[in-house]
Amino acid sequence: MSRSKIAVFIDVENLTHWLKEKGPEKLVTELSSTGQLIVRKAYGNWNTPNIQGFQADLNRQGFELMHNYHPVAGKNSSDIQLTVDVMESALRLADVEWFVLATGDSDFSPLFRRLREMGKEVIGVGPRSPLSESVKTSCTRYIFTDAPESLDEDTRSEELKKAIKLTISTLKTFDGAADCSVLKNRLISIDSAFNEKAFGFTSFTDFLKSIDAIEVNQHEKRKCWQANLTPASPQVEKPKLPTAEPDTDTITLKKNYLQFLKKQKWPLVERHLLTKALTIAITLPPLPKNDFPTELVISSKGQIDEAEAKLVSSILFKSQLFEVSTSKQKTGESISCYQLKSGQNYLHKIDQAMVSRLNTACLKHGQPLNYAIVQSITFNKYPQNLFTEMLQ
Repeated sequence: MSRSKIAVFIDVENLTHWLKEKGPEKLVTELSSTGQLIVRKAYGNWNTPNIQGFQADLNRQGFELMHNYHPVAGKNSSDIQLTVDVMESALRLADVEWFVLATGDSDFSPLFRRLREMGKEVIGVGPRSPLSESVKTSCTRYIFTDAPESLDEDTRSEELKKAIKLTISTLKTFDGAADCSVLKNRLISIDSAFNEKAFGFTSFTDFLKSIDAIEVNQHEKRKCWQANLTPASPQVEKPKLPTAEPDTDTITLKKNYLQFLKKQKWPLVERHLLTKALTIAITLPPLPKNDFPTELVISSKGQIDEAEAKLVSSILFKSQLFEVSTSKQKTGESISCYQLKSGQNYLHKIDQAMVSRLNTACLKHGQPLNYAIVQSITFNKYPQNLFTEMLQ
């Protein structure tokens, strides 16, 4: 029986963090159950120091290293070469059914859509960000490069709730019980990024069994697993926990907190801007401190302006989220270069740095540090005991 043929294309310079985490190796393993990988290409300027170290691993995984020299700083010519090669393969290799594009870049959306129009199955691979939302709708499947454990608890909890809600609503479209394999395929057709393993489940069946509103049974004759909605039961409203009243007027106290942070020169930015910037910042190579905001603007491709980049950079440096290395210039002078640490719970570290500064300011001005009000300022929400630990 012939197996499906797959072509894989990786834009290395946009996914350096993923490559550090052995992403291509995991991808090849996952794709092996779908079909046979007959095209494997990885694109980048291989003279660039921050990607040279990936060559051996990619070569071991059978990837052809496609070199692209960038004549203008900040311009990634690999994008164009990758697009040309993908379209050439789609036209020349008619028997290739699956195209896998690991890019992390929304500029490829038209390419994804064109491949779908040509009858190809498309798998997108990239980081979790507002950009990925515009790409994954054009894919048969979408694989996030972010490790599930890198997400904060609130984000994972919210995504799990959405996945459960989507599963229940999709199951309602079946006339009776649904084969679990058919249900999962329908879920992926609605949300191409659906993946139960991101929530810690070893199988789709285990994920379904964890949902109270769904019952899972094995069909007596066909021996396959089927899912069905459990009979409706009366809903018992959970009691709401009482909330403590602030010691002082809430509005005044919050205004004071924000003023204290301003005096501490702590930038105040929206969560969506910070998460967008973090997604991009993790891909940047070691850079001199003053060059970091500029590279953030260039790599965002219009998503972040210069003023926003400076605010975000200030927060990241104040939160001590960088690894420092030394780079020798042509003049012989050595300068310090900074690269975002990998594997961090970034928002938690940032909250910790901010709360520490706020606590110092409150002690100085004799103001109480109110847990409920601080919760409205931090990026994540924390239980009382963890909040207390942040102050120690």
